[in-house]
Amino acid sequence: MTHLAAVRGLDVLVRPQGYKRANGYSASDFHYDAQSAAVTCPQNKQLDFTREGEQKGQTIKIYRCRVKDCPAAALCKDRRGRRVIEIWAHTPAVQQMRKLLQTAPAQEQLSKRGQIIEKHFGQIKQNDAFRRWTVRGFDNVRTQWALINLISNLRALHRLWIHQKAELN
Repeated sequence: MTHLAAVRGLDVLVRPQGYKRANGYSASDFHYDAQSAAVTCPQNKQLDFTREGEQKGQTIKIYRCRVKDCPAAALCKDRRGRRVIEIWAHTPAVQQMRKLLQTAPAQEQLSKRGQIIEKHFGQIKQNDAFRRWTVRGFDNVRTQWALINLISNLRALHRLWIHQKAELN
């Protein structure tokens, strides 16, 4: 999502997914510099580029830590006893979003989302009992989603009209 928005020049604010280790050595703690194509670990050591691979139909760059005497090796290694970082096409956009979300204005704006939009999803799911698509095909799903949103918008307008009518009387 973040990558597509960046490519299209859209200004979005989303919390990136990802596993975060408590010890500070999760993949998100490693920094990727797209200009120099280098990955730096939290110990400020560079990982070696190993190869390019393919996952989920996308080309990824694979970096491996080969530092033998690293003081954080026990914290850093994965289940197989090694440290490998995969760099996807969207990695720079995700890093930029994580950096943006460390600022107070971005955190405040993101917290407002729960107050603004999440209640509508709750209304659709709980009160309208909509839990799955009842049609097949992209165009049909898009039409069904448009109708669900139309109902939600009409409900909001109805409440507004009743409120205005009560004020006039």
